[in-house]
Formats: sequence, structure tokens, C-alpha cells
Amino acid sequence: FVANTEVTILFKEWKTEHLWQYILAIVVVILAGITRHYLTYLRLSIQVDDKRRESIRTLQTLIRQSGRRGSYQAINPESEEMVSVDTVFKQRQVVRNRLWTASLFGLSVTISLAGMLVAMTFNVGLFFAVIIGETLG
Repeated sequence: FVANTEVTILFKEWKTEHLWQYILAIVVVILAGITRHYLTYLRLSIQVDDKRRESIRTLQTLIRQSGRRGSYQAINPESEEMVSVDTVFKQRQVVRNRLWTASLFGLSVTISLAGMLVAMTFNVGLFFAVIIGETLG
């Protein structure tokens, strides 16, 4: 391990030549760790909300089927069958939520791998910044 304030972080354009640059880099690394955990929280909350909405819609469907009140239908262009309008909206929302969760997962993994590479600079300050960011997140 090296205890030097002059270090190249991730790529050659991100160099710290002065103490203030080094401190700024430490703060950025800590915030990146916190951000990664926040993105994971967002992704999981979207998935939980998706499952909760699905169970509520299942109950609403059962209630509608028993009373047949307020059911609207549309034609499915692929199969020429009549489908519920709620089903069409549900499919769009499921696709949108899956795209969001996949994007959040990809960004979270990217930040995580960047943190690993920062730790592999073997700079003491940056190494502890990664640990602090992951711990606070």
C-alpha cells in the first residue's frame, strides 16, 4: 500500500497532483459507494411495488369477474382475441419497470466494479474511502 497524495485513479485523466484534488477524489469515491447502495434500494423497491400491484390487480380481477362491473376489453393485435384493457396497461408497466430495474442494476454493478478498481490502486486513502462509502451506503 502507498500513502501518497499523487495518484492516478481509474484513467490517466483523473490524476491527483495536489492535496485538494486528493481530498476531492476521496469525497467522490465515498459518495459513489453511497450512491451504489441507494440505487440498489431503488431497484428493490420497484420490484416490491411491482409484486404488490400484481397481487392487488389479481384481487380486482377476481372481484370484476364475479360482478362483471366496469370491465373493458380491447383486441389483441397478435392473436385477434379480446383482452382486458387492464391487461394491456399492466404489460406496458411491467416492461417499463423491468427496464428500470435492469438499468439500475447495470449502473449499480458499474459503480461497484469502479470501486473495486479504485481499491486496487493500493492507495491507503482511496482504499479506506471505498470501505467508508460502502459502509455508509
